Amino acid sequence: MKGKEDENASKNTIIDSRKMRTPDVKYVSAHFNTVGGNNVVVIPKRTSNVNSTKKSNINAKKMRNNDVRYVSAYFNTVPEKNVIIIPKRPRMKNENENEVENNTNIIYVSAYFDYSKIRTKNVVVIPPRAKKNESEMIDMYNHIKPLKSLPSELCSDAYRRKTDTNTWKPPESLFRFEPLLQEYYTYDPWRILVTSVLLNLTTGVQVRRVLSNLFSLCPNAKSCIEVEVEEIEQVIRTLGLQNKRAKALQRLSHEYLYGTWTHVTQLHGVGKYVGDAYAIFCTGEWRNVTPTDKELLPYWNFLWSIM
Repeated sequence: MKGKEDENASKNTIIDSRKMRTPDVKYVSAHFNTVGGNNVVVIPKRTSNVNSTKKSNINAKKMRNNDVRYVSAYFNTVPEKNVIIIPKRPRMKNENENEVENNTNIIYVSAYFDYSKIRTKNVVVIPPRAKKNESEMIDMYNHIKPLKSLPSELCSDAYRRKTDTNTWKPPESLFRFEPLLQEYYTYDPWRILVTSVLLNLTTGVQVRRVLSNLFSLCPNAKSCIEVEVEEIEQVIRTLGLQNKRAKALQRLSHEYLYGTWTHVTQLHGVGKYVGDAYAIFCTGEWRNVTPTDKELLPYWNFLWSIM
């Protein structure tokens, strides 16, 4: 049926379709599946011209010869006659770059880091940031908690600040295969505080992995204040909450150095656990505290057994 419709359609188009143009006449494509009717004029299909495709290809080739392409030197292209590669711009070099140009093993370290043991010439030391005025540093975090605002158990004399005449040296624990982390730093109360603050709500295994690098970056309270907080975050990131912990360590160090505190429990981040560790390992007031921490308690019992 469709073949007959196509034949009728071609016959109709032979008749001058312009004479049949009335408002009721419909003109449809020969590719459209339409139902034959009296007022339907089917536009015939165009005959394909083989020569036209050949000419178009020839013209396309002629156009390609004049079509120059500009490509980047970083683009992986196949060389062609009409391809112009834009050359790479010369790379600008710093003055210090010539020293390490032939060696890609560059190590970037903090200015506070002890890099004397690194056996390479390509050590780039990150300069410390400009130091603030000392008076500004003192006022920055000098918001010591008033003693009267603390719970009564944290106002005990056991948590008093260590005096210069205090010569207490805690004995080494003999009941453990490995000493407590605080035992390694009994010579420096600030390190006892930092270690205990990091151990709060964190396992000893996790803290043990970062302490060496942390104290290499910040060997004392002053360097902990001056170093960039992002550097501290990088060292302690495996502990989690690194941004909060890093800022807490810097505030603790500010208050420890410049604050007018009488009890260690007045410092930022110091609660009963950190205060007990300070009393046991720094001031020797272990008899006046009763630790509840599962790590401090065995050592506290050990002191009672030998004293």
